[in-house]
Amino acid sequence: MNIYEISETLLDIYNELEENGGELTEELEKALTVTQADFKQKVRDYVSVIKQIDLDITGIDQEVKRLKAYKESKAKAKDRLSSILANAIDMFGEHTKSGGAYVDLGDEKVSVRNTTKVEVDTDTVNAIAKDVMDTYNNISWTNSWDTANLSIQAFIDRGKTHTRTDENGEEVADPINIIPENYKDINATIKLTMPLSKLIGYEGVEFAKKLINTGYTYSVEGSVSKTDMKKEFVATDTTENNIAKLVNNKTISIR
Repeated sequence: MNIYEISETLLDIYNELEENGGELTEELEKALTVTQADFKQKVRDYVSVIKQIDLDITGIDQEVKRLKAYKESKAKAKDRLSSILANAIDMFGEHTKSGGAYVDLGDEKVSVRNTTKVEVDTDTVNAIAKDVMDTYNNISWTNSWDTANLSIQAFIDRGKTHTRTDENGEEVADPINIIPENYKDINATIKLTMPLSKLIGYEGVEFAKKLINTGYTYSVEGSVSKTDMKKEFVATDTTENNIAKLVNNKTISIR
């Protein structure tokens, strides 16, 4: 059975449900109720609709991907054309005292302003920041804090011998180009996950003091491990508390 063989009534209900953002109204819920008398037919109809929705979602995902690539190609084409036009106006157009250039077309005026912007190599920035913490992890693992060389030059030298694991699982050379100024220019954003019970304990208080006394900006967000929370609900034979609740969902497998 395909979508065209489903009863017109169900199709109308499905269309109304879709137009309603997938939200059930009291009337829709009543219309979609499955009774013993029409059980198998309704199952067949519902399965056909669900399969069609899956196809629609797949098609939408593909279209979103296509449109994203199309948008990127349009933006790239625009940048190329703008660059060519800007060079032409700069070469053949009228020039202002401030160093700009323009061409007056009568009904509109096209001008070029000289601007500068910073383009950051985020891959290198992230690699340099990550290398610091990777070095600390290695020192901690070998318990060599007292003997480790933590000078800026030592970090730069270690960057020259940096390696990475390739797609075959082998260590390959991947040097990081670092200069001393990088450690002043790069900001490190560190996300730390720890139980609040630890944060309000002695170690947490000492950590908070040191963090706050640095004077640097920080932010705090809360998160909950759904796996641990589910285990807690099961262990205490409860289904909810003030921050979470168990929600029973039924999933359908169509083969």
